[in-house]
Amino acid sequence: MAGPRFDPDSFESPDAARVVAVGGANTDVVGFPDAALAYGDSNPGRVRTYPGGVARNVAHNLARLAVDVHLVTAFGSDVSSYELAEECREVGVAIDASLFDEELPGARYVAIDDERHELSVAIADMRVIDCLTASVLAVSERHELLLSADVIVADCNLAQDSLRWLAENTSAPLVIETVSAAKAPRALPLLGRTAAIKPNGHEAEAILGRPVTDLDQAVHAARDLVAAGAQRAFVTPGAAGIGWADADSAGRVEFPSAAIENTIGAGDAFVAGVVYAMLSGTDTAHAAMLGSACSAITLESPDTVSPQMSREAAFAAAKELFA
Repeated sequence: MAGPRFDPDSFESPDAARVVAVGGANTDVVGFPDAALAYGDSNPGRVRTYPGGVARNVAHNLARLAVDVHLVTAFGSDVSSYELAEECREVGVAIDASLFDEELPGARYVAIDDERHELSVAIADMRVIDCLTASVLAVSERHELLLSADVIVADCNLAQDSLRWLAENTSAPLVIETVSAAKAPRALPLLGRTAAIKPNGHEAEAILGRPVTDLDQAVHAARDLVAAGAQRAFVTPGAAGIGWADADSAGRVEFPSAAIENTIGAGDAFVAGVVYAMLSGTDTAHAAMLGSACSAITLESPDTVSPQMSREAAFAAAKELFA
């Protein structure tokens, strides 16, 4: 495959680094039809439940990449929330700075994939995440944790005021996951404080006001996000690959065709790969390649976070994809 070649020697060890992820943690309920999806009708198929949420997924992937990671989120008062919290602890994601709301149910994401195992439609009930207000984030213990971070990952499930507070009251590089086209514009006022941003094509269109449907448009979109203030931008218009840019360069990473088990979580795995690359001091091209390798591992798994994800697996996949 044409393009940049992956050099593992460009990565330094991030073992002493800490990441704090702030945003959504929810229970994912995903339906997979047995045949072509019939709208307006009941579809025979399978329904699976996973731990999910953008910030939580990024944190889980980073834990699998052997990074010290803390999650600041809001759990609800239902059984699913307590199960989700326990799952975080079991996979190595610290949640001591998270909160439990006594009135709201936990966040829930209900998705329907189509017959190609690609997302068709989803509904996200993230009301409990609104509890992560600026004043809640400013509580001394949470603020101290955020100030100790080497990278902060924030997702746009957070309200605008909370995102603004993070941008103005922390110093670590800020990575923004745009979540959805409806919420992506929340990132626009923060681009001047953003170390990296990763929208998909729909989210990039919501930010920039023009369609982003192919790799050429993705590269241009990434350049425009950098021109608007972001230090690095990665735009994923679909299964073909990603366009990336920083202040000095821009490019694309093409994905080979692969059997897809589930697309949900692939973008979050990409962000985890980018964060790992940032902690390791490598360049934007290598961040795009490692992120792509993490996505490829995730796409081959029915789980939102692949149990096969590891530092060794990610580097092996990157070397194979970008030899």
